Amino acid sequence: MPDPYFIFDAHLDLAMNAMEWNRDLTQSVAALRAREQGLTDKPDRGHGTVSLPEMRKGRVGLCVATQIARFVKKSNPLPGWHSPQQAWAMTQAQLAWYKTMENLGQMTPVTDLDSLESHLANWASPRDDHPIGYILSLEGADSIINPDYLEKAYASGLRAVGPAHYGPGAYAQGTDASGGIGEKGRALLKKMDELGIILDATHLCDQSFREALDAFQGPVWASHNNCRTLVPHNRQFSDEQIRELIRRDAVIGAAFDAWMLKPGWERGVSTPQSAGVSLETVRLPRGYRLRPRRRLRHGAMPGRPGYHRRSAKTARRFAKTRICGSGYRGDNERQLDSLFEKSLESVKSIYLYRMKKRYPRTLSSGANNTVIALSETEVGKLFTGDTRSDIGSEAEKMKFANAVNGLVVRFIRLDEFSPDAEMLVMERLFPLDFRAFEYERRELMLEVMEDELRQLHQAGFVHRDLRRPSDMPGFFFDNIFLTQTGLRLIDVGISALLTQVGERLFTRFVEQELLELEKFRAFFLSR
Repeated sequence: MPDPYFIFDAHLDLAMNAMEWNRDLTQSVAALRAREQGLTDKPDRGHGTVSLPEMRKGRVGLCVATQIARFVKKSNPLPGWHSPQQAWAMTQAQLAWYKTMENLGQMTPVTDLDSLESHLANWASPRDDHPIGYILSLEGADSIINPDYLEKAYASGLRAVGPAHYGPGAYAQGTDASGGIGEKGRALLKKMDELGIILDATHLCDQSFREALDAFQGPVWASHNNCRTLVPHNRQFSDEQIRELIRRDAVIGAAFDAWMLKPGWERGVSTPQSAGVSLETVRLPRGYRLRPRRRLRHGAMPGRPGYHRRSAKTARRFAKTRICGSGYRGDNERQLDSLFEKSLESVKSIYLYRMKKRYPRTLSSGANNTVIALSETEVGKLFTGDTRSDIGSEAEKMKFANAVNGLVVRFIRLDEFSPDAEMLVMERLFPLDFRAFEYERRELMLEVMEDELRQLHQAGFVHRDLRRPSDMPGFFFDNIFLTQTGLRLIDVGISALLTQVGERLFTRFVEQELLELEKFRAFFLSR
């Protein structure tokens, strides 16, 4: 029995292989290859690399599993469907395959934190019949006919969307294309944000990448990408794009296509021998961002003696490597261990952050609470479980600040949301993009905020959370909203009153807050 390691594959086109390549992925890879001997309808027939039994053998217990169907206009030479409606229908066929695998006990959906924890607990004791967990992702959004279809997809389990694939797309431009996301792309991203769907930045061309990250406020990952510095191509990320993803606390998954690993590799021409590549130099782990429909050109074969053990060690090494623009090589084990811990924290911050219980009309989900829209004028912050005891304290601090001035979001009432959840109801704010305002107007808004913040300090209130900790998901200054009436503060969960903490501690909190205010000033005025 293999050691109880666990591998998470960030991108597998399983349903496409099943439905378009007619592969029964409940069979072994050897059986799939044997069935395809003599077939020439698609490239690399007889050279598949992934099936559900092989994933279990390699303990690839969780994957991001895709739906994919491209819509192509007459001018687009790429293969694809001739209407978005046809593309939607194909994604639904792929969805039906995943649901059938669920019914057979072959796969299980991971849609929130509860299902993730349950699945990981099941895999803690190795068995040969474990279902493979999957997070459903849409690669290329062409099949989303309009935003209503995105809601249907979310209800069916969709949790991540990559707006583009190869070439021009309906909502964004992809690999080998150019251009921005347009109004349709912005509308899609807004709906994704409302639903809590993760943005997959993979395949976005440079302009679409920039515009998408500017428009989207939710969590981001890049499921299968490498470094443009190491292998020049627009399919790869530039150093600046990687830095931006790191600033967004994104998770970046590596891709193991040969041409994306080896500079100068010519697809269809180069071979491992001509490129000087071998298992000893590449050491590709089973199921780790493999392309199920393609031959593994590095020479790895299922069933090779010692392969499982080598794969576990290699997968750990790749899991430790956080992609960076300098092309980190992984030659120092202590640096690897440090990177491994940081990478695990990044994974937790994005996967666990969004995989929480999702309430209707959710606006945001923090470490401990969820905020939902009640109306156009009111929102409710839900307190459940161990946090229920905090609601009274937070309400009192909010009312204290409201009595001084209007900087802190206005308290309305306490209410019951459900038998196991209380709700702090407050005014609803609609944040604006500060870059839409002239520099002089932003200066004036900031001066007003600074005056109001000092008034709160003098009255005995300190917010303490202007700048979020670096290990928290989201932007550093998420708790500062720019509204039509000026800058406002939200989330007084860790705020402090002078009467509660005493003068010495309160003074230290104020000094720290003034430093955070200076950092916000530089951020607010420099963009």
